[in-house]
Amino acid sequence: MQSRKIRWKLWAPFLLLAVVSITTATIDGKLVPQKKFVLTSEKSLSSLENLRRRYAEVNSVHLVADAKIVLYGVNFAVGLGSFEYWEQDKQYRYKCRTDRSLKLATDVDVAYNGERFQFLDLRSGTLSYRSSDDFRSIAALPNPLFLPVEYLSKEDDDCGLCRLRLSELKSENERWASRARALELKVRQYDSNGVITDLEMPGGTIQKHLFKIRLRMKGKAEENTWPSEIDKIDQDGHVLASVVFNNFMDNSMLPVPRDTSITVFDDKGNLALRLEYTVKLLEINQRLQNDVFNISFDDAESVWDSDGKKFVKEKRSKAPGQ
Repeated sequence: MQSRKIRWKLWAPFLLLAVVSITTATIDGKLVPQKKFVLTSEKSLSSLENLRRRYAEVNSVHLVADAKIVLYGVNFAVGLGSFEYWEQDKQYRYKCRTDRSLKLATDVDVAYNGERFQFLDLRSGTLSYRSSDDFRSIAALPNPLFLPVEYLSKEDDDCGLCRLRLSELKSENERWASRARALELKVRQYDSNGVITDLEMPGGTIQKHLFKIRLRMKGKAEENTWPSEIDKIDQDGHVLASVVFNNFMDNSMLPVPRDTSITVFDDKGNLALRLEYTVKLLEINQRLQNDVFNISFDDAESVWDSDGKKFVKEKRSKAPGQ
């Protein structure tokens, strides 16, 4: 179970970059440097930045996705889950549920209305709230909306459980700028379906182990490709986690895949987890009511005021015989 938790964490202005090869030749018996051969990644960077910009232009979103989950190993289990997400004007809310047989994190309903952060543990029935926001995600599953831009995530040992939000994508991202400067173009291919480009960039450190991010980009034109696969790999090139996107939805505002498959491997390279998302609903830039970002006290059995350190609503004691 420990390795499962570790691997699950592996899932939140640009410079012109080049891979330079310097060769030498002999002239009159002397070695002299020849012309540098440069394989640029300018158009790939432009595509990635274009995708980030399209997310940044979204003002509101509502997404609903179903999940199929398989846990491998000695504790093999199969179950279902769901993820629902809203965001607008720095307000957000997400609901995440998984079958209890999977023994993952508890089901949650989390909201921030710009003034109050609320966390409802759906299994215990306890709602807690405080004035300060929390930029970490406490859901058992990742947010499917942001998986195509996982290369922007800053989650690692320095920012455990950090997750992306639309509000964050509207501002400068130092982590992404650093990754972009070190991005390497590995392979570029052309076929009848368009362009396929493989890229690598630094990722970060998880459990004190370095990892890289490997992206495969596909599209009709080189300057307008989208990630079709994002892998996290260790220093030896072994895949730690892989996300594959299929059936991008026909939405002029934001290219979101209808189907996403996540595969996670354990320390020995064995299959540990597979998660398959299917987006059922995607609404973009439709004005959301403010009450969407509030969890009613009526939905909880008990309510805890974290700032005041007191219960404002307590569970009713069961009468004898109940």
